[in-house]
Amino acid sequence: LGPLWFGLVAGLSPTLAAIALWPARLMALLPALDYLLSYQRARLVLSRQTRVITMATATEAMAIVIVLLVGIAALDVTGAIVAALAVLVGRMAGNLFLLRQHPSAARDVAARKG
Repeated sequence: LGPLWFGLVAGLSPTLAAIALWPARLMALLPALDYLLSYQRARLVLSRQTRVITMATATEAMAIVIVLLVGIAALDVTGAIVAALAVLVGRMAGNLFLLRQHPSAARDVAARKG
């Protein structure tokens, strides 16, 4: 499906279509990570623990910058692939930060309702 989309619909040359395929595959995981991140942030907002959201966002941004620097400067990988990987790694870092810092946020919300 990827070559069809990038080749026919987007009109990319076969070389560019091949380059665009891997970043698209990596980015396919983002909706699930975005859902998890939104759910975690909502739990934290409801439990009035919003400072950790800022720290998770900073963690995500730092992870993106580190992956970009290492991938482009040190490893000389194609920019589109490194950018997609950086966004994916950054989103995972933000999610993991929230999971590790405040796994009890759901219990806090339930306690306030009860």
